[in-house]
Amino acid sequence: MTTDQHAVAELPEAELQEARHRSWAWLVPLLALIGAVAFLARAWDQRGTPITIHFQDGHGIEAGDSLRYRGIEVGRVREVLLARGLGGVDVRVQLEESSADLARTGAAFWVVRPRIEAGAVSGLDTLVGARYLGVLPAPASAPRATHFVGLEEEPLRSPEGSLELTLEADAGGGVARGAPVTYRRQPIGRVLSVGLSGDSRLVEVRISIDPAYAGLVLENTRFFETSGLDLDFGLSGL
Repeated sequence: MTTDQHAVAELPEAELQEARHRSWAWLVPLLALIGAVAFLARAWDQRGTPITIHFQDGHGIEAGDSLRYRGIEVGRVREVLLARGLGGVDVRVQLEESSADLARTGAAFWVVRPRIEAGAVSGLDTLVGARYLGVLPAPASAPRATHFVGLEEEPLRSPEGSLELTLEADAGGGVARGAPVTYRRQPIGRVLSVGLSGDSRLVEVRISIDPAYAGLVLENTRFFETSGLDLDFGLSGL
């Protein structure tokens, strides 16, 4: 072998290798896992029963405000929208899973806000805190429901066993919702509502008499309006 042949034999041989590209395929299952966890977290946060309550006015209620019953939170406002045709406000509420029985026909919902009425003051806690929704449940036997019409004011509750009466008068005078019903100047009940009769000819006053005094109402019992000012003028003076 000559010197030139020996030199050629010792030359290194180059090996061709395919260029390796970094693969991002592993990100696909990771992103899918992250998406699944986020979906489950959202579903867990929104568990419960969704309901919609229609109000004539929102009275400042906002998403995130609570729905309370007996002083505890039983749901939360998810969204506040204008109703179709701009005829009111639709408030979408998510009930807690343990409070699903509140979604029954006949349940009453209202916006709790500061109110001063005859003989009653309510909603003072909303002066310094957020407003919230209140609820008065329907009977447990009532059918399920998801759409409700909210009340403009909190319904007055009568003690169990109370006697409820409807009085008719030519004019309402100064009688107002929440005013006391008295006997010998002692409160024995209160006015539940005041409004016109179906034909608008009379004023109907719904009252509630406490159970302990229901026996005072007889066939010839008469009701009359009294003012807050009582004057007595006689020989001894005013």
